[in-house]
Amino acid sequence: MKTIETLFRRALVALLLFPVAVLAQSGNSIDTLQVGQHDGMTVVKIGLRQALTAPPSSFSVADPARIVFDFPQATNGLGRNVQQADQGELRSINVVQAGDRTRMVLNLKKMAPFETKVDGAFVLITLQATSGQSTSAAIAEKPAQHFPEVKGKDSEEHSIRDIAFRRGAAGEGIVTIDLADANTGIDVRQQGTSLVVEFQKTKLPETLRRKMDVMDFATPVTTVTTATLGENVRVTIAPTGLWEHAAYQTDNQFVVQVKPVKEDPNKLFQGTQQRGYQGEKISLNFQNIPLRELLYVFADITGFNIVVADNVAGSVSLRLNDVPWDQALEIVMQQQNLAMRKNGNVMQIGRAAELTKQEEEALKARQALGDIEPTKTESFQINYQKADAISKLLTDPKQPVLSKRGTAVVDAYTNRVFITDTPSRLNDVRQLISAIDIPARQVLIEAKFVQASKNFTETLGAKLSFTNTKTTLFGRSNGVETLMADATNPMSFSPGIPGGNTLRFALFNASATRIINLELQASEQESHAKTISSPRVVAENNSSAKIADGTTFYMTIPASGNTAASSVTIDATLSLTVTPQITPDGKVKMKLVIAKKSLAGAPSAAGVNVRSSEVSTDATVDNGGTLILGGVSSAETSETVDKVPFLGDIPILGALFRSKNTTSTDGELLVFITPRILDQKLAF
Repeated sequence: MKTIETLFRRALVALLLFPVAVLAQSGNSIDTLQVGQHDGMTVVKIGLRQALTAPPSSFSVADPARIVFDFPQATNGLGRNVQQADQGELRSINVVQAGDRTRMVLNLKKMAPFETKVDGAFVLITLQATSGQSTSAAIAEKPAQHFPEVKGKDSEEHSIRDIAFRRGAAGEGIVTIDLADANTGIDVRQQGTSLVVEFQKTKLPETLRRKMDVMDFATPVTTVTTATLGENVRVTIAPTGLWEHAAYQTDNQFVVQVKPVKEDPNKLFQGTQQRGYQGEKISLNFQNIPLRELLYVFADITGFNIVVADNVAGSVSLRLNDVPWDQALEIVMQQQNLAMRKNGNVMQIGRAAELTKQEEEALKARQALGDIEPTKTESFQINYQKADAISKLLTDPKQPVLSKRGTAVVDAYTNRVFITDTPSRLNDVRQLISAIDIPARQVLIEAKFVQASKNFTETLGAKLSFTNTKTTLFGRSNGVETLMADATNPMSFSPGIPGGNTLRFALFNASATRIINLELQASEQESHAKTISSPRVVAENNSSAKIADGTTFYMTIPASGNTAASSVTIDATLSLTVTPQITPDGKVKMKLVIAKKSLAGAPSAAGVNVRSSEVSTDATVDNGGTLILGGVSSAETSETVDKVPFLGDIPILGALFRSKNTTSTDGELLVFITPRILDQKLAF
């Protein structure tokens, strides 16, 4: 990497080396340097003027592949700074002296395990032979995950049946891919800022070749694109912001989860696209190295500017092989009770308690500055909310946004809010208003009021039970809610819960809505059901909408005794009040109140009798799904008289020439409610 290359060039020139008590005495020098082969291994033999008591400190970097040795209290007696080798994995050797310290850098073709041994006045460095790949490859990007490939199967058998997207409970985006079989070969890898899932030798139906815009689900995922690439199928997931992913397969279903990651400014890496530590892999081998100088080693390796507090002292002995540098730094800080604060490319390292105290003092200083900081006035145009509501939110004493000196003035005519406060508080107000002053999402509520016979409710419930739809039927009697049926059993909307005032409701997903509409049309043609009203209304998210349909009766109550005749107005209406709430996973939660009023007889001196029925419930329905409410029963009795003209009107004998038929009809009022979330482009 270019950054590491620059660091090593700077290190070879500036050479901030670290003393280790490994010398028998001072005044040492590197006098000879030889490279040879032994049993397939490369051996570097370093001759010194005086013998060492312990091997020199060392560390390695994977990309570019280099091993670094430090010789404190030693000079370069070779008379040269570079020696070409070209043996085994060793390319060349750099020897650079700065003051009384000398650093030797072994430049490798690729990383190789090594051993260091002291033999009298010689230091032997043995590079073991490698086969194939480096034991410590650089992490340029996260390797692809491989799922089991097909063996012994015809590629024609592999296909994708369905691709779906939903939002998880923790705000993650979940892409679910249904496969024809569980043996499909799958590769998952990160490509740039996208996540690519490739299915080997797999067919894709034409209906699934599409690009899904899933921004409305409020997850890190913005789009999911499915396309063919030769014999393979590629699913490209485009996330945004900070994220991490997980992929797994269960039988014929493959699932990819993209989770949001909260940014921590004190982390060296945010973990947006890879798990765990992400630094270049290094190896460290130090004995009793001063802690401050070890931290400066990390500065050379990483390219970060490091500021170390004065009270950071002590020594460290460590031997780490092939670990990410950020993990190595974390291990050192945990061992020494240190903490780190990062600001851009500068790391401040000090004792944890001291850094916490500094932050507390800085916070107090900012609060004190707010009391003397000059104020300014700024106007904010409110587009979708009421300016008065915004003003009350900003000045609420329970959760104040403004400072003690801040004020808010509302201009109702222009719907503006004028805020006077310190610049820092004005910035907070600006961010708050931009977050809450947004257009409300809207829901189209389609309702159908159907007067149905008992046979119709039983038939409809049975038919929907045997369709491949996700259905749940509930009943509520006297305030107690009971699960009455599920999708595996035939269900009726009149299952016989005791008590006449019983509310029953069933939830159907979007795929059942079309079936319900067809059944209603067929039943109306057969006179088993009649649609009384079919209104539609658009309601804003978390706002109520009311639909009412009926007749207003103007009636006269006859005089009685000392009471004169009077006129009354009776509204015989059927009304629906609904308050929708769009959930984060794209469903619609509705608060419903259905009321029906009708005349119960002719007016009399005592007044007018009105029959009323009302049901209310809360239910969550899929977008485009259908909620069926039942339990408002109705009984009608009709009387018809057939007679022979003139003869049927003769008293007593007329009964022989006329007949009277009484018909009783038991029915139920069913309410079908289908919410549909409107696209923002269509709603505004």
